Amino acid sequence: MQPDLKIGLVGAGWAAGQHSASISSIGGARVVSVYDQDPSAGKALAETLGATVAKSLEAVLASDIDAVVVSTPSGVHFDSVIPALELGKAVFVEKPLSRSSSDAWAIVEAAERTGTVCAVGYQWRALDYLAPLDMDLQRAQPALLISQGVGITQARPWFTDDRLSGGLIFERVSHHIDLQRMIAGDVAAVSASRGKVALSGRPDPSETADDVLTLTLRFGSGAQGLIAVGWAPAGYPSTQSLTLHTTGTTFDISLDPDFTLTDRVGANVTHHSQEHPFARQMRSFLHAVRARDQSLVHCSARDAAGTVETALAAAASLSENGLQKAVQTFG
Repeated sequence: MQPDLKIGLVGAGWAAGQHSASISSIGGARVVSVYDQDPSAGKALAETLGATVAKSLEAVLASDIDAVVVSTPSGVHFDSVIPALELGKAVFVEKPLSRSSSDAWAIVEAAERTGTVCAVGYQWRALDYLAPLDMDLQRAQPALLISQGVGITQARPWFTDDRLSGGLIFERVSHHIDLQRMIAGDVAAVSASRGKVALSGRPDPSETADDVLTLTLRFGSGAQGLIAVGWAPAGYPSTQSLTLHTTGTTFDISLDPDFTLTDRVGANVTHHSQEHPFARQMRSFLHAVRARDQSLVHCSARDAAGTVETALAAAASLSENGLQKAVQTFG
């Protein structure tokens, strides 16, 4: 019987709690070390996991671990991910990969040069009901993708700090960008606009994060994508969905918290997810760590870097009143 994989956590907030719960439920791995810049947060999570509290990132990476789960704000992912990869520690890093193009591609370079397993937490790529869609795309082409995401956004203390977070585009919209990219391929250009109505009802008017955003994506394949995302108040009906029109059929994909896929034209069958994608992505990562096989993860650093580039282009479009912006591509 193989010994448990030993995992270090960097960051002890909401996402770290979700990932550690997945690790515990999957089995075959255990969290042994936890570090957070807030000592009380690190201690609280470590106590629930029976893990050691580390006093620094360096202490986590120097400990006897096989992999590290990084759940810090995206603007500082580089600071944890690069040292871990250079030490040969497998990395699972929360989405988005980074807040800058240079950091994103530096992480890609380090992961591919060292051959170290690196996964990024765009969990919708791990949905286990996408097989019918994959089969359709072998004989048909995506033509139009329409995503909608309206619901409460976890307003963490750093959410409105553009250096750390990037606001709604990076924290919520990028999920939809990434899923559309997985289906339709690389984005060639994007335009974005913001709404003028405060949907969220936040009491602090000084906050600068957007409430409502819409994006239009032009894919290299010629397909078109639309994304509409809103930050709603607590208790507001949540909608996370994607309608995919291909040259063969139409799929309705219901996302968090109901994970179903319905083929509206072909078999007219609804498929239900058997495992939450949050857990499935972690299960695949742990499998990849054991096998030392990067191909087993659902979202690689290179995959996620393309989503960073699209999000950056969308942010640039917003700053220039919705002008269409080309998306950088790197081979």
